[in-house]
Amino acid sequence: MHWFADSNCAGAFGNPSTSACHSFCAPVKLADRARMVRRLTTPGFRDDRYRQLIANLAARRAELGMSQQQLGDKLGLHRQFISRVELGERRLDVVELVDIARALDLDPAEVVAAIPLDRRSQAINPQETGS
Repeated sequence: MHWFADSNCAGAFGNPSTSACHSFCAPVKLADRARMVRRLTTPGFRDDRYRQLIANLAARRAELGMSQQQLGDKLGLHRQFISRVELGERRLDVVELVDIARALDLDPAEVVAAIPLDRRSQAINPQETGS
């Protein structure tokens, strides 16, 4: 099956372990395909606010002159973890966000407070609607 276009695609010569069945299909392994689909379909990764949060954390790391390796070492994590977060391949949970914010000399409460409200949240917030 092709990972992005043709649901009838069975891969190269009917081999489902790769996909190079059409001229526009690049060979992609099943594991890579699954990772791409997860990344593109997980709601948090599509949220502009989440992407901006991660971009801000990466910018702060760069501002401090800290490499991904140095941040990972400070947190007791592998550099690849930091890389995957910054590339959008791995989503942070709240505890990881707090740890990273503190490692970057940021107040986690301020980091979270700076995230804009979702449009739906603004519509039902009584303070915003004047109710």
